[in-house]
Amino acid sequence: MSPTVHRLYIAVLFTLGIGIALIVGYEGFHYYLTSPEERGNILADYEARISDIDVEIELMREGLGVMGLSEEQLREEQASIREEAEYWTHWGATGLFGHGLGIIGSLMMVAGVAIYSTRKRVKRFRFTGKIKHVLEFHIFLCLLGPTLVVFHSTFKFGGIVSVSLWSMIFVALSGIFGRYIYTQIPKTTDGDELSLDELARENEVLRMRLRTQFHLAPATLDMIDRVSTLPPADGSVSALRSLSALVRDDFTRRARFRSVRRQLIAEELPADQVDHVLGVARKKVLLVRKIAFFDTARYLFQYWHVIHLPFSIIMFLILIVHIVLTVSLGYTWIF
Repeated sequence: MSPTVHRLYIAVLFTLGIGIALIVGYEGFHYYLTSPEERGNILADYEARISDIDVEIELMREGLGVMGLSEEQLREEQASIREEAEYWTHWGATGLFGHGLGIIGSLMMVAGVAIYSTRKRVKRFRFTGKIKHVLEFHIFLCLLGPTLVVFHSTFKFGGIVSVSLWSMIFVALSGIFGRYIYTQIPKTTDGDELSLDELARENEVLRMRLRTQFHLAPATLDMIDRVSTLPPADGSVSALRSLSALVRDDFTRRARFRSVRRQLIAEELPADQVDHVLGVARKKVLLVRKIAFFDTARYLFQYWHVIHLPFSIIMFLILIVHIVLTVSLGYTWIF
């Protein structure tokens, strides 16, 4: 997959996920904003109005009607009321849309875990695509799926199902954290981890390229090295402080690159080479970051699995119990 195709792939997944969440949120907005008591009162009001029309039709047939409408007009009004009432039944947790969101969201999570685990552990699937791309699809399914399940819950968090729901939310959030740490672990294009020595050699190659190909001054090369503010990995910095420094570096790195751009322009580097130099510089800065965060990233990712996996198991076990109870009570959606 070329970089352009990969960017398009990510853009499609991102747009699809955000779009679906926004559409569902927009369509169910009024339902989610009302309390269960208000929903009950609204449905009771609709049922009373429908019943009143039935009574009026019976009275009208006996010549005692009081609404002054024909039976056809009454039936049309009754159909309109039923259509309005359907909104408040369909978006409930057991309704057509609400229940469907729960089923679709659960299937997306199961599929996301199954696809990624199969690609990662079954050797015969190693050539079906880079694990990096499969992981991105796994993240898409396992973020959108929980979002749909939260909509299915109508934002009510109670009972034993809440354990599964909160486990699901924690798994999703920890997945985002895990993905962030995963990207800090240096890997080859095939997904194999690089050693610290390999990173150091690649970093030196990029520095030499900047010096010989673009004839950058030593001060500019040092300035590029300083774009990454992470302290060298010497074991004296705790994992938490190292992680906070990494996040802070992400938020402030763009401003430092602007300083590098100004320095390149000041050196009278041709305009068509400035962006090319910055592209090489970004690769070098990311290498410097990964070298500084190397041991911490491996340490955090190792213990991340210890947290992520148990919550995933709890989530799926209670989800199975929830499904069994739901089906036994007769809520089977379209099946």
